[in-house]
Amino acid sequence: MDLDLASEYLENHSPGNRYAYYPATKKWTGGDEGHCDLKSYGHQFLGGKGHLYIHLPFCHSLCTFCGCNIKISSNKEEHLEYVDALIQELRLKDPHGQALEKITTLTLGGGSPNALHPLALEKLIKELRTLGLKSTQLSDGLAEIDPVHFKTLYKEAFEELGITRYSMGVQDFDKEICKNVNRHQEHAHLEQTIDLLSCDQKIAYG
Repeated sequence: MDLDLASEYLENHSPGNRYAYYPATKKWTGGDEGHCDLKSYGHQFLGGKGHLYIHLPFCHSLCTFCGCNIKISSNKEEHLEYVDALIQELRLKDPHGQALEKITTLTLGGGSPNALHPLALEKLIKELRTLGLKSTQLSDGLAEIDPVHFKTLYKEAFEELGITRYSMGVQDFDKEICKNVNRHQEHAHLEQTIDLLSCDQKIAYG
């Protein structure tokens, strides 16, 4: 490669985001004390409607290709503390619960939302209800799931939150490839998860 061209590439190089956000994250702005008021944010950018993403970072094991913000943990107390922190943040940003009334779509991502300890998930549902979020107000609800650990209790809990769609991490059907990326997944896990989900629910394969 031409040295001048290589120098130009290096000069203009900058690290990018893992995902494509618009506007770019470096252009995001907050309100007082570095956080946005959810109600004003919703009205200003979303036409009076709100879209809530809840990040649940826990996983049972680490896939070696993963670039998400996760933590390998099945510790009940740690999961409960995380949910407490989530609710505290929500109360800070929406002290009067007015923004949650505008929420029309909900996404649970991670991590693997179905890696969250059942007691922590139960607490999250209870707190969101207390704050005023009702499943009936949602026009769309999506949860990412790990088919290896998807069980009836998670399906029922997600349905309580208004989840009707699922994104399921298949990754690959080749056992050797799954082994190489530390994805301990069998066809049986996928089949069981598909059978568990009712036919009227939509599944996205990732």
